[in-house]
Amino acid sequence: MKKLLLCFLMLCSVVYAETIEVIVTTGAGGPTDNFTRKIVQELENKSDLKFVIMNKIGASHNIGYTYIHSSDKPTIFIATDVIITNKGNPAYPHGITSSVEPLFFLGEFSNILLVNSKTNIRTLDDLIKLSKEREVRFGHGGIGTYGYEALTNLCDTMKCVSVPYKSGTEAVMGVLSESIDVFSSVSFGADIFTENNRLRSILIMSNQKHDKYEVPTLSKKFKDKEIKNWVMLFSRNLSNEDKTTILNILKKEDKKFYTDFGVWYEYKNPNVVWKNSLKE
Repeated sequence: MKKLLLCFLMLCSVVYAETIEVIVTTGAGGPTDNFTRKIVQELENKSDLKFVIMNKIGASHNIGYTYIHSSDKPTIFIATDVIITNKGNPAYPHGITSSVEPLFFLGEFSNILLVNSKTNIRTLDDLIKLSKEREVRFGHGGIGTYGYEALTNLCDTMKCVSVPYKSGTEAVMGVLSESIDVFSSVSFGADIFTENNRLRSILIMSNQKHDKYEVPTLSKKFKDKEIKNWVMLFSRNLSNEDKTTILNILKKEDKKFYTDFGVWYEYKNPNVVWKNSLKE
């Protein structure tokens, strides 16, 4: 009887074990969603932790961040320094930067420019040439995003019109339907857009060669237009035990950040990165 009772209690502990919510503040199928799922898969394969991925999209990430800010459940999410750059933006919930904890610095990334594979656009010079005939329709994820930063950088050299989208997936559909000429995507997880050969990557907005994507880097004359930012894993309401488990797994998988995930990996103390970014 005691053995049966013990087994029952053990089963209950398994059934009712707390699940970690993984919040993605962008749509399913986009780079951030793709990147997040790869990280979660690594954690699930190498631990007994349980995760559930939830896409909370809309209002320039505000829906997702508001949910995280008000949740009392153990939570992790991937975010970039957009959350810092826009910390004074009323679109972000008050106190979000103080209510979450930087858990692991995943690395640095740049932007990739994507065009429809059917077009003759193969280089940045092709875009500049096109802009002499008409405005280049440049898609991005909204004001304050890295796509928008890429736009403002490049539009110094060409005539272009800004076309904001709610998500990267929507922007890709715009490229495929030829509603826009080019879309600026974050490099991490961007392989999901190019794997079917319907999109062509023409430039990575960095001065550093990226082996994952066979894409030209910025030429010397555009050296000052480099865009490089960081991506980090944040947490809220996570137990110390779960934090330790996650940290130990990720520290052992540093090579995967470069070869699989498309970020330049260099281990840095996440609290230092977070603190320094807040001072900017």
